[in-house]
Amino acid sequence: MQLNLHNSLSHLKLIDVSRRDYMRQLIRSVGVALALWILAILFVVLLALALTVLGCTMSWFSRPLWIVFLYIIPSLLVPMALLSLVSRWQRPVIGSPWTLFQLYYDSYQLIWTFLLVLSIVFKIRSGLVPLMWVLFPAIGNLTRDAFFRHWKDSRWLVFHISVLILPLTQCLYLILAALTLFVPVMGRSGAGNNAEVIVAILSSAQFVLLFSFLMPLILLVRSPQKVLGFLGSLFLLAVLLLVFTPLGFPYSGEMPSPRPQRFLITHTERTYHDIAGKVRSKETGYWVADLDLNSPDSVKSIVPEFARVRLVEDCEDELYCGLPYLMPVVSFLWKTHWIPAHPPDVPIPTTLSLMSTETRPPSVRRLTFNVTGPDHIGVMLSPVSGVTLDRWSLVEGEPLKSSKWNNRDTYFVYYSYASDPEPLVFWIDLNVPDIDPKQILDIAVTSHFLHGPHKTSPEFVRFMGQFPSWASPSGWVATYNSFKF
Repeated sequence: MQLNLHNSLSHLKLIDVSRRDYMRQLIRSVGVALALWILAILFVVLLALALTVLGCTMSWFSRPLWIVFLYIIPSLLVPMALLSLVSRWQRPVIGSPWTLFQLYYDSYQLIWTFLLVLSIVFKIRSGLVPLMWVLFPAIGNLTRDAFFRHWKDSRWLVFHISVLILPLTQCLYLILAALTLFVPVMGRSGAGNNAEVIVAILSSAQFVLLFSFLMPLILLVRSPQKVLGFLGSLFLLAVLLLVFTPLGFPYSGEMPSPRPQRFLITHTERTYHDIAGKVRSKETGYWVADLDLNSPDSVKSIVPEFARVRLVEDCEDELYCGLPYLMPVVSFLWKTHWIPAHPPDVPIPTTLSLMSTETRPPSVRRLTFNVTGPDHIGVMLSPVSGVTLDRWSLVEGEPLKSSKWNNRDTYFVYYSYASDPEPLVFWIDLNVPDIDPKQILDIAVTSHFLHGPHKTSPEFVRFMGQFPSWASPSGWVATYNSFKF
């Protein structure tokens, strides 16, 4: 850090600008640099939202090269264009483009130095990244000022790139590793999360940092309009190809590297009981857990049953949206759809019975339940507001909470066995206030037939067989039963 500050101040001896003016412009340049980063990210977010409206999302899922043209090029183009514009306002104070370049070079060094200090203070081990961006540019500056001060041609550019090649290579490796991880995950992140915006932010935020010491080069170019025009043309051409040609189609079923759209569908029977134990509602159909942004619109014109699809809007009224979640992932797979269909074949009914109720002083009620069903069962619980779940017999210690439901705590239990079915018998201790409420608990039980002859039915198989080759549907029979106590 001391090397970096010394390096920045030493430039005052080599330029015809007073220390006061240079430091004032340096502070302004730091603000400009940060603003350029923010504006670049904002630009790609707006672009991602526009592509979402146009229905041209996730083109990068099967062809990751689209990320380069849609989000990486703007991450360089937008800051360069704005920097070229802002520099005109600084020319009356700093007339030399080389001095102006050095000013922004120093401003980026100060930003990276600040990030390095933060990583040291908070003991962030990935501080190696800002360390490289502080150390190598500082060494490059000292070396250039000591031995190559008079270079103003292509040799200077080669030296500049050579100094940055190691941090550029290391950070590019880390960025590509992150994108390699996140791009496939976006195909399973749920329709409620805009994968296009996530990838846009992830790509742009990383590459604006990577391009930190390359952006000021636009100040040294004789014809910056040509550079900006070339980058802008590539970007506009890519957008036109994406919108008006099939090149932007996001999925592929071609071997050996298929990139299919995944569909998770359960042939579901869901039943809701009131506090008296009577059935208040019952429905059967296909529950489509939308795994990506384009579901289910991508197959509406291909699979006839999707003409009857509707958005599930029961999440506020029913525990876990009134659906048989296999895992507690409702927080990001909350946007799902429902297709009315014939009842599934359920060979083993799932039952929930309250075996006993015991009152313990001062205000604890112990409820003992018995759950029977197939070899994969789920139990969801949610005490009403004012009632808390203190203990249960399932595990030692405080029960682990799941996601909130109408500002109420929820709990999720997954129960399975391999053979010799045994009922799930457990008790819970509820802390109930002095005022005796009419209801103290919502509970739901689910069953999943993940294997065997009852996993699907002939009609279910026919329905799944209508999906195109670039789609990969999977599913099974499931049930959901909710109760109030």
